[in-house]
Amino acid sequence: MNIEDIGLPKSLIEQLVATPQNPRYHAEGNVWEHTKLVWKQVEALGDRLGIEGREKELMTWAALLHDIGKISTPINESGRWRSPGHEAAGVPDARDLLLNRSDLSLSEIDRVLQLVYFHGVPLKYMLKSGNIEQLKALAIRTDLKALAVFASLDIRGRHCEDQERVNGLIDEFTEIVVPKVH
Repeated sequence: MNIEDIGLPKSLIEQLVATPQNPRYHAEGNVWEHTKLVWKQVEALGDRLGIEGREKELMTWAALLHDIGKISTPINESGRWRSPGHEAAGVPDARDLLLNRSDLSLSEIDRVLQLVYFHGVPLKYMLKSGNIEQLKALAIRTDLKALAVFASLDIRGRHCEDQERVNGLIDEFTEIVVPKVH
């Protein structure tokens, strides 16, 4: 599948291109560059990770929309770009875009929106030595295994200073933490 064939509005792509990111965590550049890299991870690793068919389509939509909230949340603090709360901020825009697609059911749209909303949880959990009870509560609301897979694709779709360490944290979340929760 070609990314241009997905049907994202040109104005959305232009906004993603114009949205900067902190080069320490996103040396690839603007949000659109990161989005394309995450999409490529879905395409390249999807089959190997057991993501195929309809699930792969939903992961593709999550890849394309997971950082849409960065458009409305960027702040520059002492020359450092941040987008606090971008996960939640992106859900309404992602929902509006997905509701216009007749090929997605409401439950499928909800699944994509959960990935958009929660995509930062795995890394935050690992960086802050989170509470396993909080993850158990989250597992009631969303599919933690799918979230772990998506977080892995997201992290591998960026270039950061401590890439190897971050990849390791996400792998640990996927291989050790998620099975503990289940």
